[in-house]
Amino acid sequence: MRPLRSLLSAAVLALPCLAQAAGSLTICVDDAAGGFNYTTASCVVDNGAGDLVGTTGAIVTVNMLGGFTITSAIGEPLFAPGFGMSISTDGSVTGSWIIGMAQTGLNYGIGTPTETSVNASFTGSASGPGTASYAVYVDDLNRGLDSWGPVGTSVASGGFGSGSAQVTLSDPFSMLAFVALDATRGQTYYSTDLTVNVPEPATLALVGTALLGIGAARRRKSSAA
Repeated sequence: MRPLRSLLSAAVLALPCLAQAAGSLTICVDDAAGGFNYTTASCVVDNGAGDLVGTTGAIVTVNMLGGFTITSAIGEPLFAPGFGMSISTDGSVTGSWIIGMAQTGLNYGIGTPTETSVNASFTGSASGPGTASYAVYVDDLNRGLDSWGPVGTSVASGGFGSGSAQVTLSDPFSMLAFVALDATRGQTYYSTDLTVNVPEPATLALVGTALLGIGAARRRKSSAA
């Protein structure tokens, strides 16, 4: 039975490699006048200047423009690329901004173009006359914020709420999210959370289930012996 044990161990160790979600994370803040402009935006890259945490896959930055605290994290559970971004203001603010976040170099782990759903959720509050809205895109060409704004397939957009879309992914790809804060009508305090995720590929889920079944059968046989 040693070959089975060796095969099972090798297969289990290979699973994370099949669904590498790792990507490069960037956050930019720009004055909303005229729309998002990468060349005039204030940007922070993962582990770069302005990132207050030394953890790969997360950015915490403050006061990029307008007195914001922005916290982001790449969510990379097995089989499921995704990310989240929280934005809060240090106090009531006036003005308008666009906060862009991009994760490039994502790998879904299938190796061939695969159709799947991408889910987005935008929650929080705008205390005051200001408004908040979001837009999420998935780009099969793996473009980032330096493309000067929205690229790829639109997943969801609007005010606080959620949405999803069917997209075709091939490795590598990118996910982009934009949050627009408009407090030009008066002092507003913001506290928002945006999350984006891609469900696990069905093929890999079946592989994982099969491996768990093999492991269970192996344990039952060992117990019987």
